[in-house]
Amino acid sequence: MIAAITESNRDWRGYLNQILYGVDLRAPVGDDVVERVATAMLDRLVFADPPEVYYHAMTTALDSNELLSSDEDQDEVATRDFLFRLVGALDERRPWPVPPFDRMDNPWNEFRDAPLIGRIAQRKRTVENRLRKEFRVPVGDDNGTRFLILRLASGHIVALSASKPFVSPNVEIRSFDNPNDTLRNFEGLTGIEVSS
Repeated sequence: MIAAITESNRDWRGYLNQILYGVDLRAPVGDDVVERVATAMLDRLVFADPPEVYYHAMTTALDSNELLSSDEDQDEVATRDFLFRLVGALDERRPWPVPPFDRMDNPWNEFRDAPLIGRIAQRKRTVENRLRKEFRVPVGDDNGTRFLILRLASGHIVALSASKPFVSPNVEIRSFDNPNDTLRNFEGLTGIEVSS
């Protein structure tokens, strides 16, 4: 039973810590705080994962018998009340908006040989900051490539890649989809200018 509780805790605790970070829960919070966090979750400007992930973490946590406050200064009753009201605020906003783009967890080797359709004349770090998503290291790849795969709201899938040195302003865009449509939607949905 202890192993099951530990595994369950591992599933939601990290997400809960992200939600509770920066919220003063020494006492119950106002509706304005609940609405601000719900908006941030749906806008995905602060929270990296889809709202479904945080919603599931909160409901799982609330159904558990474990302490939910993340430190000694937080009041457990205020923490539970905040999470319960946040779940309600998210439910009231359904259906949730589709984001302009979202990270996909596909491995790099699925896109390594996709046609090169464009380049971004910016540094990897600049692109990460604009998208609010970090590039990853391919599994088993030690040549310095970093990648990020995105599904655009248009349905197009793009793989962004950068190779060392990361200080050079060059991020490649690869896709199996129609190049013109994909690049037009990428620019429109991310606000990042692309060169052919």
